[in-house]
Amino acid sequence: MSYLYRCIAQRPGSVCIALILALASVQGQALELLIRDQHGQPVENAIVTVVGGSQAKAEPQLRIMDQVNRAFLPHVLLINAGDQVEFPNSDNIRHHVYSFSEPKVFEIKLYADRPKAPLSFGTPGVVVLGCNIHDTMLGYIYVSPTPHAAMSDKEGRVSVPVPDGYEGLTVWHEFYALSETEVLEMTAAEVQSFPKQDGIAQITIELLPPAPVEQAPPETGFGNSMRR
Repeated sequence: MSYLYRCIAQRPGSVCIALILALASVQGQALELLIRDQHGQPVENAIVTVVGGSQAKAEPQLRIMDQVNRAFLPHVLLINAGDQVEFPNSDNIRHHVYSFSEPKVFEIKLYADRPKAPLSFGTPGVVVLGCNIHDTMLGYIYVSPTPHAAMSDKEGRVSVPVPDGYEGLTVWHEFYALSETEVLEMTAAEVQSFPKQDGIAQITIELLPPAPVEQAPPETGFGNSMRR
Protein backbone atom coordinates (compact mmCIF):
# COMPACT_ATOMS: atom_id res chain seq x y z
CA MET A 1 0.00 0.00 0.00
CA SER A 2 1.25 3.49 -0.84
CA TYR A 3 1.25 6.05 1.97
CA LEU A 4 2.05 9.72 2.47
CA TYR A 5 3.81 10.48 5.76
CA ARG A 6 3.74 14.03 7.01
CA CYS A 7 5.10 15.21 10.39
CA ILE A 8 3.98 18.76 11.10
CA ALA A 9 6.83 19.62 13.47
CA GLN A 10 9.76 17.92 15.12
CA ARG A 11 9.38 17.90 18.89
CA PRO A 12 11.73 16.09 21.29
CA GLY A 13 10.05 13.13 22.94
CA SER A 14 6.97 13.44 20.77
CA VAL A 15 4.81 10.65 19.47
CA CYS A 16 3.51 10.25 15.92
CA ILE A 17 0.06 8.95 15.14
CA ALA A 18 -1.24 7.82 11.79
CA LEU A 19 -4.44 9.35 10.53
CA ILE A 20 -5.92 7.00 7.96
CA LEU A 21 -8.58 8.63 5.83
CA ALA A 22 -10.92 6.36 3.95
CA LEU A 23 -12.05 8.74 1.24
CA ALA A 24 -14.82 6.50 -0.01
CA SER A 25 -18.17 8.25 0.12
CA VAL A 26 -21.14 7.06 2.15
CA GLN A 27 -24.28 8.04 0.23
CA GLY A 28 -22.00 10.49 -1.56
CA GLN A 29 -21.89 12.84 1.42
CA ALA A 30 -19.51 11.46 4.06
CA LEU A 31 -15.85 10.68 4.58
CA GLU A 32 -15.08 7.52 6.49
CA LEU A 33 -11.99 8.03 8.65
CA LEU A 34 -9.87 5.60 10.62
CA ILE A 35 -7.28 7.00 13.03
CA ARG A 36 -4.44 4.81 14.37
CA ASP A 37 -1.06 5.37 15.96
CA GLN A 38 2.34 4.24 14.71
CA HIS A 39 1.84 0.89 16.46
CA GLY A 40 -1.46 0.30 14.70
CA GLN A 41 -3.51 1.10 17.82
CA PRO A 42 -6.71 3.17 17.50
CA VAL A 43 -6.66 6.84 18.53
CA GLU A 44 -9.71 8.03 20.42
CA ASN A 45 -11.15 11.57 20.78
CA ALA A 46 -9.66 13.11 17.62
CA ILE A 47 -12.12 15.62 16.16
CA VAL A 48 -12.44 16.17 12.41
CA THR A 49 -14.27 19.32 11.29
CA VAL A 50 -15.30 20.21 7.75
CA VAL A 51 -14.39 23.70 6.51
CA GLY A 52 -16.59 25.55 4.02
CA GLY A 53 -19.36 24.32 1.77
CA SER A 54 -23.11 24.68 2.00
CA GLN A 55 -23.71 24.03 5.69
CA ALA A 56 -27.03 24.30 7.46
CA LYS A 57 -27.11 25.25 11.13
CA ALA A 58 -28.01 22.56 13.63
CA GLU A 59 -30.86 22.94 16.10
CA PRO A 60 -29.55 23.72 19.61
CA GLN A 61 -29.34 20.68 21.89
CA LEU A 62 -28.81 19.97 25.56
CA ARG A 63 -25.53 18.07 26.13
CA ILE A 64 -24.17 16.41 29.26
CA MET A 65 -20.70 16.69 30.79
CA ASP A 66 -20.83 14.44 33.85
CA GLN A 67 -18.34 13.95 36.68
CA VAL A 68 -17.72 10.33 37.66
CA ASN A 69 -14.93 8.93 39.86
CA ARG A 70 -13.25 12.35 39.98
CA ALA A 71 -13.07 12.59 36.20
CA PHE A 72 -15.04 14.41 33.52
CA LEU A 73 -17.23 12.06 31.50
CA PRO A 74 -16.84 12.14 28.57
CA HIS A 75 -13.23 13.30 28.61
CA VAL A 76 -13.90 15.17 25.35
CA LEU A 77 -17.38 16.44 24.47
CA LEU A 78 -18.14 17.56 20.91
CA ILE A 79 -20.99 20.07 20.64
CA ASN A 80 -22.26 22.66 18.16
CA ALA A 81 -22.12 26.40 18.77
CA GLY A 82 -25.43 27.33 20.39
CA ASP A 83 -25.79 24.11 22.38
CA GLN A 84 -26.27 24.08 26.14
CA VAL A 85 -24.27 21.86 28.49
CA GLU A 86 -25.39 20.52 31.85
CA PHE A 87 -22.73 19.56 34.42
CA PRO A 88 -24.22 16.92 36.75
CA ASN A 89 -22.06 15.65 39.59
CA SER A 90 -22.51 11.87 39.87
CA ASP A 91 -19.83 11.56 42.55
CA ASN A 92 -20.58 11.43 46.27
CA ILE A 93 -18.25 14.40 46.79
CA ARG A 94 -18.60 18.00 45.68
CA HIS A 95 -16.81 19.53 42.67
CA HIS A 96 -15.97 23.09 41.62
CA VAL A 97 -15.94 23.27 37.82
CA TYR A 98 -14.32 26.14 35.94
CA SER A 99 -12.75 27.20 32.65
CA PHE A 100 -10.41 30.04 31.73
CA SER A 101 -10.72 29.35 27.98
CA GLU A 102 -11.57 32.28 25.73
CA PRO A 103 -14.68 30.73 24.10
CA LYS A 104 -16.32 30.25 27.53
CA VAL A 105 -15.00 31.57 30.83
CA PHE A 106 -17.15 30.32 33.69
CA GLU A 107 -17.20 28.98 37.23
CA ILE A 108 -19.65 26.62 38.92
CA LYS A 109 -18.78 26.88 42.58
CA LEU A 110 -18.63 23.92 44.94
CA TYR A 111 -21.76 21.81 44.39
CA ALA A 112 -23.30 18.35 44.49
CA ASP A 113 -25.97 16.74 42.29
CA ARG A 114 -26.82 19.28 39.54
CA PRO A 115 -26.31 23.01 39.01
CA LYS A 116 -29.46 25.12 38.82
CA ALA A 117 -29.25 25.60 35.04
CA PRO A 118 -27.19 24.48 32.04
CA LEU A 119 -24.65 26.80 30.40
CA SER A 120 -24.85 28.05 26.81
CA PHE A 121 -21.82 27.73 24.52
CA GLY A 122 -22.17 30.15 21.62
CA THR A 123 -18.55 30.74 20.59
CA PRO A 124 -16.67 28.06 18.61
CA GLY A 125 -13.38 26.83 20.04
CA VAL A 126 -11.84 24.54 22.64
CA VAL A 127 -12.98 24.92 26.24
CA VAL A 128 -10.61 23.34 28.78
CA LEU A 129 -12.30 22.23 32.00
CA GLY A 130 -10.81 21.86 35.45
CA CYS A 131 -11.95 21.31 39.03
CA ASN A 132 -10.62 23.68 41.67
CA ILE A 133 -10.90 20.95 44.30
CA HIS A 134 -9.44 18.02 42.38
CA ASP A 135 -6.48 19.30 40.40
CA THR A 136 -6.01 16.18 38.25
CA MET A 137 -9.48 16.49 36.72
CA LEU A 138 -9.17 17.65 33.12
CA GLY A 139 -11.75 17.68 30.34
CA TYR A 140 -12.49 19.36 27.03
CA ILE A 141 -15.55 20.75 25.30
CA TYR A 142 -14.96 21.22 21.57
CA VAL A 143 -17.48 23.78 20.31
CA SER A 144 -17.78 23.26 16.56
CA PRO A 145 -18.88 26.11 14.27
CA THR A 146 -20.59 23.53 12.04
CA PRO A 147 -22.62 20.33 12.46
CA HIS A 148 -20.23 18.77 9.92
CA ALA A 149 -17.87 17.46 12.57
CA ALA A 150 -17.23 14.09 14.20
CA MET A 151 -15.01 12.50 16.83
CA SER A 152 -13.14 9.23 16.65
CA ASP A 153 -14.41 6.41 18.82
CA LYS A 154 -12.44 3.80 20.77
CA GLU A 155 -11.69 1.99 17.50
CA GLY A 156 -10.41 5.21 15.90
CA ARG A 157 -13.34 5.37 13.48
CA VAL A 158 -14.91 8.62 12.27
CA SER A 159 -17.70 9.27 9.79
CA VAL A 160 -17.95 12.98 9.03
CA PRO A 161 -20.69 14.42 6.78
CA VAL A 162 -19.32 16.52 3.92
CA PRO A 163 -21.46 19.25 2.28
CA ASP A 164 -21.23 20.25 -1.36
CA GLY A 165 -18.31 22.55 -2.10
CA TYR A 166 -16.43 21.87 1.12
CA GLU A 167 -12.98 23.51 1.24
CA GLY A 168 -11.07 21.22 3.58
CA LEU A 169 -10.78 19.56 6.98
CA THR A 170 -9.23 20.31 10.34
CA VAL A 171 -8.12 17.67 12.85
CA TRP A 172 -7.87 18.40 16.58
CA HIS A 173 -6.47 16.25 19.36
CA GLU A 174 -5.58 17.26 22.90
CA PHE A 175 -1.93 16.21 22.42
CA TYR A 176 -1.40 17.73 18.97
CA ALA A 177 0.29 20.91 20.23
CA LEU A 178 1.19 22.92 23.31
CA SER A 179 -1.78 25.15 22.57
CA GLU A 180 -5.07 23.33 23.03
CA THR A 181 -6.56 25.43 20.22
CA GLU A 182 -4.11 24.41 17.47
CA VAL A 183 -5.41 22.15 14.70
CA LEU A 184 -4.01 20.36 11.67
CA GLU A 185 -5.40 21.96 8.51
CA MET A 186 -5.73 20.39 5.07
CA THR A 187 -7.49 21.54 1.92
CA ALA A 188 -10.02 19.45 0.02
CA ALA A 189 -7.51 19.24 -2.82
CA GLU A 190 -4.86 17.86 -0.44
CA VAL A 191 -7.29 15.30 0.92
CA GLN A 192 -8.22 14.13 -2.57
CA SER A 193 -4.61 14.06 -3.77
CA PHE A 194 -3.19 11.82 -1.05
CA PRO A 195 -1.84 8.50 -2.39
CA LYS A 196 -4.42 5.87 -1.64
CA GLN A 197 -5.41 2.29 -2.22
CA ASP A 198 -9.02 1.13 -1.97
CA GLY A 199 -9.89 4.73 -1.11
CA ILE A 200 -7.56 4.88 1.91
CA ALA A 201 -4.77 7.43 2.42
CA GLN A 202 -2.50 7.81 5.43
CA ILE A 203 -1.13 10.95 7.05
CA THR A 204 1.23 11.03 10.03
CA ILE A 205 0.90 13.85 12.53
CA GLU A 206 3.11 14.37 15.55
CA LEU A 207 1.70 14.49 19.07
CA LEU A 208 3.19 15.66 22.33
CA PRO A 209 3.40 13.09 25.14
CA PRO A 210 0.78 13.39 27.90
CA ALA A 211 1.64 15.70 30.78
CA PRO A 212 2.77 13.95 33.98
CA VAL A 213 0.07 13.47 36.59
CA GLU A 214 0.81 15.75 39.51
CA GLN A 215 -1.34 16.80 42.43
CA ALA A 216 -0.96 20.49 43.21
CA PRO A 217 -1.09 21.55 46.89
CA PRO A 218 -4.47 22.98 47.95
CA GLU A 219 -3.07 26.45 48.66
CA THR A 220 -2.25 27.04 44.98
CA GLY A 221 -5.87 28.01 44.32
CA PHE A 222 -7.29 28.04 40.79
CA GLY A 223 -5.26 26.14 38.25
CA ASN A 224 -4.73 22.67 36.92
CA SER A 225 -1.34 20.96 36.88
CA MET A 226 -2.51 18.74 34.00
CA ARG A 227 -2.71 21.74 31.67
CA ARG A 228 0.21 22.43 29.37
